[in-house]
Amino acid sequence: MKLSSRVYQTDHHALLIDFLNSKFTYLSRNEWLARIADHRILVNENQALPESILRNGDIVSYEVEDFPEPDADLHYSVVYEDDWLVGVNKPGNLLVHKAGGSITRNLVFLLRHSSKNPSYEGIHSVNRLDRETSGVVLFSKDPGCLRQLHRDFASGKVEKHYTAIVHGIPKEGLVQLEMPIGQDYASAVHYKFTVDRETGKSACTIAETICSGRSHALLSVRPLTGRTHQIRVHLAAIGCPIVGDKLYGMPEDAYLAWRSDPSKFALSLEFKRQALHCGSLKFTHPRTGQTLTIDAPLPPDMHNLMTELGLCQDRRPSGPHTAAPVY
Repeated sequence: MKLSSRVYQTDHHALLIDFLNSKFTYLSRNEWLARIADHRILVNENQALPESILRNGDIVSYEVEDFPEPDADLHYSVVYEDDWLVGVNKPGNLLVHKAGGSITRNLVFLLRHSSKNPSYEGIHSVNRLDRETSGVVLFSKDPGCLRQLHRDFASGKVEKHYTAIVHGIPKEGLVQLEMPIGQDYASAVHYKFTVDRETGKSACTIAETICSGRSHALLSVRPLTGRTHQIRVHLAAIGCPIVGDKLYGMPEDAYLAWRSDPSKFALSLEFKRQALHCGSLKFTHPRTGQTLTIDAPLPPDMHNLMTELGLCQDRRPSGPHTAAPVY
């Protein structure tokens, strides 16, 4: 399979390796260098060197090897777009960026190469969601907007609202979870995190119970910080792991068994993914200065799960100002 990308004026006189490394981040710089050395990168159908200088209008093409990739839900939808930004509603089984064997089955690749929209060729993600988390992912077409939005996310200026379906029912209707998070070095899973009160980074999450059934609850969640797996770690820490969250909801030996052979657990899982959805992002538009809210409706699979569990969203969340602290 051959992929092609046109060089525009902004990359006129750029080195080929710099162009590939900055535009197509699903491979590392060394991986791109290896592909150039293997003569798999062409410029205007001619073999190219890393130091090849590109010009406006050049066509850079890449011969991708054929191999089976992990299953993924490729049915994303664009829920907002202007000259600088794109808001995408990501489905619940799709990586944002390339990882492992998912070279083409990731959201960045789909937008840049499969959307057939020229303005998406240099698009970059502003935020990330876990593979199994659905909802709003924000992209920038403009480097200046990207830098400003990264600063806004890092400084907590972006309001993020999630919906979660959890095991158990929180004791308080509205809680503020202030528990530092760090990597779980005691775990055999290198990407697992935990509440770490000694060396963890500060993390704060507001969670409100919208409605509850016999053994599950529907929560409205607002993370005030942006730690890795923050919502999942905090909710598991209060005894309310997210439904379908294998990493934080299963005993570790069961999780490792699932990871080695997911097919053996297909019929025993209550929900095939973690029931977590980013419903909206609210921020100041870096170009217009206006307040912008990008919404993504709750997906059908979570609606169906709510019905199965006897949950219904019968009232709107109140504000976080009345939250009872939980440490």
